[in-house]
Amino acid sequence: MADDNLKEKQTILEERESLEDQTPKADAYLQVVGLIKSYVVRIDKLKEEIKKEKEMFDNELDNDEVYQSHFEKAKEAARIKNETKKQLLNQPSMMEISEKIKSAKDDLKESQEMLSGYLKQFQNLSDETQIEGEDGTMMEIVSIVKLVKKSAKYNP
Repeated sequence: MADDNLKEKQTILEERESLEDQTPKADAYLQVVGLIKSYVVRIDKLKEEIKKEKEMFDNELDNDEVYQSHFEKAKEAARIKNETKKQLLNQPSMMEISEKIKSAKDDLKESQEMLSGYLKQFQNLSDETQIEGEDGTMMEIVSIVKLVKKSAKYNP
């Protein structure tokens, strides 16, 4: 019986210590969640403020006759430029170059995605945040995290 009481007291003490160890973690978690929420609100307010200021700015430009005249001339010049570009892009040599560029961009994107995966794997295996390049240059592994609203796109 005394043995059972001792084991029960020991279990209670271990549970209390475990809870005490978790309390700072829980407090930090709640603090971080609070900061995230406050920054989301701040960012939304700033976006709205910028939108209002941009509308006022654009209205001022729209109401200026000299600006409007130059704007219309620039728009016409852009239209002519785009027509000329479209004609040039229909030439076989330009189509070939354009296809090479597209292919190289696709290859670059795929290579960057593969590198990103290998860097994550390297970081998990080694707990390192730096890696030496072929030329001896030290490079730092940087992760970018962002917050997006939940939608079907991000929730398959």
